[in-house]
Amino acid sequence: MILIMNKGAIIEDVLIEELKKYLADVRFDELYPVVGSVRVSNEHPFALLLNQQSNGSVYDGQLFPSITVVSGSDEKVPQLAEVHEWKACTLEPTDVDQIAGAGYQIASGALEWLKTYFATNSALYGVTGFGPRRDRMTIEVWSENIQLKNELYNLVELFLCGPKRVELDKAHGITVFEDTIRGQRSGNYNLDFGQILYGGQVSFEADYWVEQTILDSDLTELNDSVWAEVLHGKA
Repeated sequence: MILIMNKGAIIEDVLIEELKKYLADVRFDELYPVVGSVRVSNEHPFALLLNQQSNGSVYDGQLFPSITVVSGSDEKVPQLAEVHEWKACTLEPTDVDQIAGAGYQIASGALEWLKTYFATNSALYGVTGFGPRRDRMTIEVWSENIQLKNELYNLVELFLCGPKRVELDKAHGITVFEDTIRGQRSGNYNLDFGQILYGGQVSFEADYWVEQTILDSDLTELNDSVWAEVLHGKA
């Protein structure tokens, strides 16, 4: 049986959750009690408004103020383009309980299969590969109030430039490069939905690592040709 485990951050999801925590930590609802809360999502409010318009609905002010996290592109890290390494690996019974908490994407049924497998086996062989990726990210801020837009813009910029940037690296392995942080605080307007909306955006680059492990229960030993046997089939 072939078992595949993937590991790699979905930067949009991580940033959304961390931004929500950040707004709670700065007590945004107390700083701006009239506003109450901010919608933080990877769904752009304009896409939702366009969908509402197509269904005959009226303007939905509940979508604002909003912070939208967008991944513009991802690629190999240019300086590390050659770094993508495959190596033979061994999974042992003591490793199974650690898999779920280590950030791997693996189905519950696969975990149950591993427990059954290790009831009569001492090792499972395969290959693991890892490499660096770089995302070019944008965080957009939109509000019906220009001053609130500016306040949210400041909060986003400080989130990226301050200690939270270090926490992203330590907790999630996502490195935001401070010298790539670029912003446009003003000059973004939208009049398409019967209400003037004010926008700002901050863009930056972030690096992270991806990993894939492929295990094969038919392998009986670990050797230099394991990766070829697993990926291309045995002769």
